[in-house]
Amino acid sequence: MPGDLATTALSTITALVTAPVAPIPDAAPLDTSILPGPSTPPSVLLAGPPNRPIQLIDRVVDGSDFDEFRDRLWQAIQQRDTAFMYELLPSEGIFIGDEGPVPPEMLALEDPNSLFWHSLEKMLAPQSCELEDYPGTLPDSAVWGCPNIASALQPQPAAPETAEPQTADRSQVVVVGRRVNVRARPELGTSVVGKLSNEVVEFDQITWQELMRTAPETTDNPIDGWTPVILPNQIQGYVYNRYVYHPQGPRALFEHIDGRWQLLRIVISEELSMVP
Repeated sequence: MPGDLATTALSTITALVTAPVAPIPDAAPLDTSILPGPSTPPSVLLAGPPNRPIQLIDRVVDGSDFDEFRDRLWQAIQQRDTAFMYELLPSEGIFIGDEGPVPPEMLALEDPNSLFWHSLEKMLAPQSCELEDYPGTLPDSAVWGCPNIASALQPQPAAPETAEPQTADRSQVVVVGRRVNVRARPELGTSVVGKLSNEVVEFDQITWQELMRTAPETTDNPIDGWTPVILPNQIQGYVYNRYVYHPQGPRALFEHIDGRWQLLRIVISEELSMVP
């Protein structure tokens, strides 16, 4: 296997996943620590037509086997428990997008700041999973996928039969969190130009391309990078990456095999790209 296989696979995630970090003044779970001040004109916060809201629904039954496993996994992620993670991953490796299998030894699990740890933490952070149609390794095997961002974007059952599926496209991103700050510049402490709460927002592809050309470190850091967005009132701003998800992935797939849960694959849609 080429030595750069894991790097290639995880680089794919980098373009699509942003990782949470320990709370800092501008990145508390509800992001309410810094309210608009005198430098933020009240008119700026008055939006036009609202963005499309999103409600994540966790399909995991409280107290179920997968629920207990997920709680233990979350604890292991927070503690960077490498022993637990080696037990979680198939010995032959995990598939990441179209790459793989990538052996656990190539995922830099001993590095608490590795891309794999950050990516997995980001995918589990919403605590919103569902059973997948994805085929398991065993007949009739249950496969759980986390997070279920794409499902939350589908029409409600009561929607008219003629309604088109409302899946967001690659020109949009999903902000998960309540009252998440939108900054005037990609920097903590700059003026707030808006707030977003669990909603789909327009992805500013032009600004993103310019940043990738002139200052890629602004956007490509999976921990504290920024995503440029355009608010409904056409104000342009930046959202801290820990709150930004792509509508269709990536997501982690778990299956119960030989008496234990395993992380078999990280699915990334072929259509996903931040590049138009």
